[in-house]
Amino acid sequence: MPIGSGVMPQDPQRAAGRFELRGGVRDYAAAAAGYLAQGGKIVFLMDGLDSSHVRTTQALDAVGLHTNNVIVVYPFPGRDPVYRIFEASTEFGPTIKRPLYMRIDGRSGFSPEYEAIRRDMDCVES
Repeated sequence: MPIGSGVMPQDPQRAAGRFELRGGVRDYAAAAAGYLAQGGKIVFLMDGLDSSHVRTTQALDAVGLHTNNVIVVYPFPGRDPVYRIFEASTEFGPTIKRPLYMRIDGRSGFSPEYEAIRRDMDCVES
């Protein structure tokens, strides 16, 4: 996120992970494009704001990368997205967008898809 658009974490690693302290999204896209192997992909985790979606897509386009997949992460149906996950490469084709719901509704536990991700990342016991 741009500096000044939220509360800066005290932890330096979290601050650098959340805010553009070492350049903007276009700088990160340019750096990644410079190291991308043939057939390689880059992934950006961004907040769910529409403005961040636009900035990220423009940044990727500007450095010659194509957005192949966008996963839009929602806390549950009917809410605004909290994250967008962008996968990009030099391979052009349709951009596939899909939702990921963390919960089925505002009261129940995690959705089966999100629970599977948590298991794969060792966030929960099997």
